[in-house]
Amino acid sequence: MILSIGMIVKNEEKYLSKCLEGLTPILNAVNSELIIFDTGSTDATVEIAKEFTSNVFEAEWRGDFAWARNHTLNKAVGEWYMQVDADEIFTDVSDLISFFNSREYKKYKSANFVLRNIHSDTVFSHCRPVRLFKMEKNTRYKGKIHEHIPYHLPQKHLESTADHYGYYNQGIEGQKNIAEKHKRNIKPLLEMYAENPNDPAIVLLITNDYSMAKDYDNHKKFLDIGIRITVKNPDDPFYHIFHTEMVRYHNFTQDYESLVSTARAYLKDNKQVNPCVVAVSYWYANALILLGKYKEAQKAGKEALKYFERNKNGKPDTLISNRVNLPWEILNNREVHAKTVVLAYSLDSQFVLAFTWIDYTENRKKIELEMFELFVSECAKKNRWHDISRLYAYGLKQGADTERYYNAIATIEKHITTPEIKQLVAYSLVDDPILVNSTDDYMYLQKLRISGASVLYAPYLNYFIRSNKQFTHFYGDVIYYALKWHQDFSVFIENMLVSDMSMIASALFQSNDNAADAFLNFIRNKTSVLQKQSIKVTRLMYIIANTAFDIERASSDDRRIEFFEASACNGHKYLKMVYRPDVYSDKSITSLPAGDGFLYYAGTAYEHRDAGDTLGFVRNLHTALKINPHAGDIIRLIVGKVSEEMKRA
Repeated sequence: MILSIGMIVKNEEKYLSKCLEGLTPILNAVNSELIIFDTGSTDATVEIAKEFTSNVFEAEWRGDFAWARNHTLNKAVGEWYMQVDADEIFTDVSDLISFFNSREYKKYKSANFVLRNIHSDTVFSHCRPVRLFKMEKNTRYKGKIHEHIPYHLPQKHLESTADHYGYYNQGIEGQKNIAEKHKRNIKPLLEMYAENPNDPAIVLLITNDYSMAKDYDNHKKFLDIGIRITVKNPDDPFYHIFHTEMVRYHNFTQDYESLVSTARAYLKDNKQVNPCVVAVSYWYANALILLGKYKEAQKAGKEALKYFERNKNGKPDTLISNRVNLPWEILNNREVHAKTVVLAYSLDSQFVLAFTWIDYTENRKKIELEMFELFVSECAKKNRWHDISRLYAYGLKQGADTERYYNAIATIEKHITTPEIKQLVAYSLVDDPILVNSTDDYMYLQKLRISGASVLYAPYLNYFIRSNKQFTHFYGDVIYYALKWHQDFSVFIENMLVSDMSMIASALFQSNDNAADAFLNFIRNKTSVLQKQSIKVTRLMYIIANTAFDIERASSDDRRIEFFEASACNGHKYLKMVYRPDVYSDKSITSLPAGDGFLYYAGTAYEHRDAGDTLGFVRNLHTALKINPHAGDIIRLIVGKVSEEMKRA
């Protein structure tokens, strides 16, 4: 027989079925056997095991993992032995099957496969434990805990993959269970350490268990011991692993100064490329970014990418890969390293270089959008608005790619939060020698923003309000200038590609100090310039008026009354367009939403006022108040003024 697959189990019903189903393709394809040794299960583990193999044995647990493993090993008759745990589920076994059926196994004495430690639904790490051994006289497990078989070279790196769910425990209780499990491991390990204080393998196991037990003081203590007992020998895997784990520790505790110091010393002394160098380089570059040392981070990030490429394309380092457990993405995803470089250049406001490095990523558009956002965010933090022109020039240059162009505009507009910033951005774009003569729509908007306070506005405003083009919400300022200069913007509104008018209204007041005055002056002009009072235009006028009324709560009474009137009248007019006359009426209004009923009576009140029916005006306002008591302050204010006027008359 070629292969014996051995397992020890106890209360493993949660994952055992899936684990054994993952092994079935191997058992069917390779001349092999499955041996399961149960050490006292009280759940359905044994029953599940017997569904897959007749080689199920039971014995009482003795507190010695090596003994249990060797008990299984004693039953094996294969040329090779493979260890599997019940919470490991193979997702790919093709390489493993090929290794045995092609007889390639004859060339090796041990082999490893990819074990993905699943920490959560989105986080996992990657290691290559040695789990396959050629059966020889000395093939025996050692160690009461963290048991292992001393393996021999040469060793085969298999690409078959298993997902390990031993660390997958969601929620506070699950994390507590993991911590308790590792706390139990520490006592026997410390006993082993007392006997062999200079054994780096034991020290490493202790640091790992202290880390998982969340005892970070002792974790750091044994990392220091590990570094002390190893020497700067590039051939010693523990030299690399302890320095890597120390860097990881500093990253976890957010001690970035210590991280940089440790990583810098390690990388300076070490020229070998291996998984540890890749991980240390990555954390080093990102720590420099967090410390604001962007130019150093650019260099370090490029070095990390270089190490990543060389490690990925080179021969795997067996001794290190078997012992270290590193984040999968750092060792396998080129994009995370390229993003570090892009980030360092972006934070340093070197936009062109940042986008050059985006070419090294696999998902350019996604990263590019992130960098658009990051670049403008940094400009906002540093008040470097003149740099915005470089972002927009890049977007404009990609004229064939409308997504880039749109993203450039979207990102800039997102950060225009005040009139002052709007002016700074506008001048940064208009003053750019590359952009100044552009006939692009967004550049016309900048020129309108700059000239909108004077008669110079006319050609730029006319460009928008007389155009049949379809504009997005980014061009909402056109409405402000049309209100300000009493221009007809109905065609512009009709053509806008916007369904949420509230977004337009809120932006109007956010980035224009005088938006409320412009609106009031516009509606005071009783001979309205709006030639096309469509549903869309009327709804926008209602939303602008309603937004202004909410914003201007601290204004004078007369001003608030004007905004309320504009809101009520435009809302009433809009609903008349939406509903059939028989529905939007006294008889049926109670069947409509309360907000619509309120607008019906408030708008009807003003119709009575305009007809000279003061009593009808007041009566309808009182009815509106019954529907919406929150409007009590403004309605009582209006009714009070009417009463005073009637007394004076």
